[in-house]
Amino acid sequence: MNSIDVLYDEIDYWVELISKDSGKNYRLYELAFFKIFVKFELFLRDIFQVYCTGETISKNYSPERKLEFENVTHLDGILKSQRTSYIDYLDKIENYSKFIFKNEKNPFSLIFENANYNTYYSHMKIIRNYIAHESNEARKKYHKNVIGEHKDFIEPYKFLKGKNKKLSIPQFSLYVRAVEEMTNILLDPAPYLK
Repeated sequence: MNSIDVLYDEIDYWVELISKDSGKNYRLYELAFFKIFVKFELFLRDIFQVYCTGETISKNYSPERKLEFENVTHLDGILKSQRTSYIDYLDKIENYSKFIFKNEKNPFSLIFENANYNTYYSHMKIIRNYIAHESNEARKKYHKNVIGEHKDFIEPYKFLKGKNKKLSIPQFSLYVRAVEEMTNILLDPAPYLK
């Protein structure tokens, strides 16, 4: 699956660029985060398609399915809304994977039903939306759910550069670590499933 390589290449590229920058250009954190998360979204879409169609990946893992799709065109036809040709795969994965895969064999439950990963994932989506759109609604959601509504507002690049109080690493590093962990779990979920 090409998106795996692309995701890891993207992470390596931005982590190296930020380390060479020595924190001089804080806005690099925002751009790096955005680019990594977009590649993670592509990875999630691709692995969802692979698992829904019964294909296997590098670890020869294929989850047990309740619903079987012949190919990606068949899957897209079911997921597509009649009002638009765009498929919000992140939303579909989160909401429909439990209906497609057997409950105890749903690889995506390892992300969406795990409190830590689900929180990281939710925060990353909110940060990505604010970086991409900078709308008032996205700003409010980012301030309330990521920064904390009782704290002063700070732009994402400052937040991502800032240290996580529990782990004493930059928030950016924490999210990159979470993306890597979630990716590895989804590539080989068998050891984590009952």
